[in-house]
Amino acid sequence: MTCVTPTAQLGSFHQSPYWKLRARFREYGLFDSELAQVTGIAQATLSRRMRGTMPWTSDEITTICRVLNIPQEQVGAYFFPDLEKEEHA
Repeated sequence: MTCVTPTAQLGSFHQSPYWKLRARFREYGLFDSELAQVTGIAQATLSRRMRGTMPWTSDEITTICRVLNIPQEQVGAYFFPDLEKEEHA
């Protein structure tokens, strides 16, 4: 069994506001730039959205959900993580 050592600081991935969304598109083998290209969202815009410095538009959410096969009942978990935390508190 091969042991893999993480290159990023432990926990840094989960500190991103949209870490769950990023994990989803990584499952599909996509990086930010590739997701931007496939969805038609400018890479700089996608980057700002992923950092949480700009809000998502409903069209962007719809497009990303279609590309990544995110079911409607899971949209909140991917795009509104703060609301998900409140509901489970």
